[in-house]
Amino acid sequence: MSPNLSLAPSKYLSPLLLRLRQLLGTLMRQPMALSRYLRLEREIKFLREYRTRLVADVVTGKLDVREAAARLPELEPESGAELDNVEADETEEDLTEVDA
Repeated sequence: MSPNLSLAPSKYLSPLLLRLRQLLGTLMRQPMALSRYLRLEREIKFLREYRTRLVADVVTGKLDVREAAARLPELEPESGAELDNVEADETEEDLTEVDA
């Protein structure tokens, strides 16, 4: 067997294994934290699906929002930098969802 292919812990693998052990220990001590995290992840997923469906319904005309939009208060426009950040964040999330 080649020395480069050894199964012995390397200087790169050891910190990763140590971190995994720490995480496992935390999860074992706090099982409700994992359950709560998974529930929140599921809720976030459903809210994103709902948002996507809502936008699709408005765009295709299945949902008429003209009356509701007419009752909204006028807001001052946000700065361009803030809008750029929102668009960048959504793009990164969309890419992450595609990769998953």
